[in-house]
Amino acid sequence: METLKTMTREQLYEAVWTTPVVQLAKRYGLSDVGLAKICTQHQVPRPGLGYWAKKQHGKEEPRPDLPVLDNPKLQVVVLTERPASEAPDEPERYAEDDEVNSLIIAEREAPAVEVPASLRSPHPLVTAAMEDDAIRASEERQRKPGMGWSSVVFQPRGSIARANISASKALKPRAYRVMNAVLRAAEERGYAVSGKPDQHERTTLIEVLGQKFDIRIYEPSVQRPHVLIKEERERKAKYPSTFIDKHDYVSSGQLCLQLRPEGGWTVYWQVRDGKKVRVEDRLNKLFIAALKQVDQALKWKRKREQEAAAAREAERRRLAEEERRKLAEETRKQEQAKVQSLLNEVTNWRRSRDLRAYLRQVRRVIAEQGRTIEPGSDLDKRLRWAERVADDLDPLRPPESLPTEGESEPMPRPGG
Repeated sequence: METLKTMTREQLYEAVWTTPVVQLAKRYGLSDVGLAKICTQHQVPRPGLGYWAKKQHGKEEPRPDLPVLDNPKLQVVVLTERPASEAPDEPERYAEDDEVNSLIIAEREAPAVEVPASLRSPHPLVTAAMEDDAIRASEERQRKPGMGWSSVVFQPRGSIARANISASKALKPRAYRVMNAVLRAAEERGYAVSGKPDQHERTTLIEVLGQKFDIRIYEPSVQRPHVLIKEERERKAKYPSTFIDKHDYVSSGQLCLQLRPEGGWTVYWQVRDGKKVRVEDRLNKLFIAALKQVDQALKWKRKREQEAAAAREAERRRLAEEERRKLAEETRKQEQAKVQSLLNEVTNWRRSRDLRAYLRQVRRVIAEQGRTIEPGSDLDKRLRWAERVADDLDPLRPPESLPTEGESEPMPRPGG
């Protein structure tokens, strides 16, 4: 059942600046676009693109003031709040991770990244690339026909970071502007921009939610059939086996923008100038492609964490089972020892009983022969010793107390 949620402009303002619009819209059964339209209608400013990413990294931007309105009808905002069971179907998801998905949705709805017609206040990485290109152009002009690079005086280069731009002279100004627009847009979204200092190599890195990507703008070459010049024709006529490449590789006059992993050559995403679409028309898609790669990395990270957790749980169960078996084996041995001890007692009891019966029979036989057992004689000592052996074997007989002063200690037990 739907309920009407009424709030003031101030309350809506506070809500959109403390909760992402995607989550807030879901609470009221609205699309994020629908909630954004309500904010626009009531002139409630919303966080810009990249606000939540910057806030996550401790770079929260200041809020703009809530405008004062004269129209009292706009002071109250009425929203339709639905229970979770009646919430509308989930909008199409572009990523598994909620944060990444909300950023992709925001990027899809964001205004297109604009590339100005002229380059003003270039990014430091772009400036470094422009200065390095100027040095390279100067060195190129020093080359003399037939001498190659031997006639060039190379200027020293410092180890600094430069934007990864490679294009012909005709396309370089445009390539600078495109790269500058990409880097400025990345920073507006809260993505860190950097490069690796080097004398010659160029890198352009953007960090999206902890993952770094290399941005490259270059002009691809195209293959054209090679047309022999006069010197080559003469050399070919004189030396028929002379090898001459059948193709030339020339500048295409088109720009290509690539998204690659840091330090790798794999191309995650790229866009190239076409007949109807140019690189400038697809810059937002670069950020969407980066976010999708982040989502994929998070997916694999979660999978690895789940596998590691499963392995730890399996190891815990194995150790627990091993401990259980160890305790069970110990209990079994203890029980077996108790049983064996009991059986030994029964055996000793029977032996003590048989030994006493034997000693009584010995005394009877001696008496029937008319002999007497003299105290202290060897026979008397032997019989007394045998009686002590029977007493020691008997488990039912109380243990013999220690002798008191004046008493002699009992004779040692057999084998003692």
